[in-house]
Amino acid sequence: MDLFVLSYYQVVIAWAFIYWSKSWDWFPENPNEPNSGLPWRNHSQYGDDTSLYFEKDVLQKHDGGFEPRSGYNAWSINGHLLFSLFVVWLITAACLVKGIHSAGKVAYVTVLAPFFLMAILFFRAISLEGAGAGIAYYLTPNIVKLFDPRTWSAACGQILFSLSPATGAAIALSSFNDRKYRHLETDAITIAITNSGFSVFSGFVVFAVCGNLAHAEGKPVEEIAQEGPGLAFVMFPRVLAKFNAIFSWFFFTTLMMLGLDSSFAWVQTLVTYIQDYFDEKALREASMSRSGNGNPPLGPVKNLNDRRNSQLKITVALCFGLFLVGIVYTTRNGVYILDVVDHFCPTYCLLFSAFVEFYLFGLVVGPTKMEELIRETCGGSGNQESSHQQSDIVNQGHTQGVNDTNLRVSKLLSNPTLRSLFFGPILTRIGPGFTGILLFLTFIMDLVEGASHTHPGLLFLGWMTAIIPILGFCYKANQFKINQVVYGHGRSSRGSGHRKRSRTRSSGGDGSNNMDNIEANNVRNVSGGDSHLPQAIGRGYPTLYAVSDTSSVKKPSSQI
Repeated sequence: MDLFVLSYYQVVIAWAFIYWSKSWDWFPENPNEPNSGLPWRNHSQYGDDTSLYFEKDVLQKHDGGFEPRSGYNAWSINGHLLFSLFVVWLITAACLVKGIHSAGKVAYVTVLAPFFLMAILFFRAISLEGAGAGIAYYLTPNIVKLFDPRTWSAACGQILFSLSPATGAAIALSSFNDRKYRHLETDAITIAITNSGFSVFSGFVVFAVCGNLAHAEGKPVEEIAQEGPGLAFVMFPRVLAKFNAIFSWFFFTTLMMLGLDSSFAWVQTLVTYIQDYFDEKALREASMSRSGNGNPPLGPVKNLNDRRNSQLKITVALCFGLFLVGIVYTTRNGVYILDVVDHFCPTYCLLFSAFVEFYLFGLVVGPTKMEELIRETCGGSGNQESSHQQSDIVNQGHTQGVNDTNLRVSKLLSNPTLRSLFFGPILTRIGPGFTGILLFLTFIMDLVEGASHTHPGLLFLGWMTAIIPILGFCYKANQFKINQVVYGHGRSSRGSGHRKRSRTRSSGGDGSNNMDNIEANNVRNVSGGDSHLPQAIGRGYPTLYAVSDTSSVKKPSSQI
């Protein structure tokens, strides 16, 4: 799914880059016209109509809808959009050139800066005439909308996109943490609250702007409020054209940073999975060669420099390949293709992935086992005495303030009443039931309404972008026998023995029974001087990296 989404998601960021690049005239020659430098104001052809500017100048959208057989006229490439897309992918590749190290440093800017920029826009927006009416509309609930499945589908898609629980990004990026990461609970709660808090805060800016525009045009706020690209690239530029260009620069800088931050996570997720696949393959071949007549030593098959080089190559190749795929969205027909893919692919893939995750964690693993794993990771014992053991950990040299917070959060989540009313029901009933029903209702609505509103070719393309990732997941789950992974390995009596043999081999021992180890080894992490190497390499094969000190070999993670 990430491949399909990234191919068009970067194009949307390229739209923002075009507006951003034209918002630099902060000091116009005529002080009485502070916004005269913005090209979408008083345009020679489109006047102040930002909708026409967006469609005709930025997108160069083909008139008359999607026309697959219109030849060059419909499939001609928009030159400045193509260049902007290339720049966006170049920025992405440059920020991920050193993998998680460079991405983590860039994240300080791309995550924190939007808070400050949005705060500036907030104070400017609420000072606008009519902003109060827009905010009142924002805070007034519409009960009828609660019974519309589209409302819940959009809300579910938004939270899944922003928190990425069903995209694989959370799993891939968390694999760079130590297995005994003490801040798991506090980080998870902080990120969830901050993410939704920022969305609510941004809503005040959006609807304050809607209220001002409604006041200026003498229309109700509900007629002004838009969704999708029209909100960011039509309505906001219309209001921002009233002010100095620096506010337009603030807005589109925020938009670009928020978009790039998501792109970094998805690209790094794909790079992690691809690199783990090749590392796993190389280790399997090395382990199999050991079973030959000569019984050659297994040893490390790849040192850290080789791994960094392969990571660089994978990142560059992936970014360039997705840039080539994204070229189709820079054509005059591209926006029609983007709208359809944006609806089908993330909607169905995210809902399906969320449903499967709820099923695995809630009904297969179970809330009790999940609680034990969380407490074990955060320093507890994985049983009801974990709180007492966490108190011991706090007194054993860890950072006092952070661990006290972790302890309080762990006690909160361990509360029996909270577990029975919140944690367990969400995992076992509410989560899988809600996502399953929503997935079914969305499917029915698209079957009923899709054919009458969409070109048949686009409809087919949209369904394919939704079906292919789901079928791919089902195929890989069957190939890897996911039921055996969930039910078998974590509870196998052979686990501890294999972990011991893994450590023996990692420190230079003989490590016999290699093929047996290959099939049953738990996930392991070898730091080798690099504290951010992924913990999970495929199904958890033994040592892959050249290590200078056997003390750097950590215990393998226990599998579910």
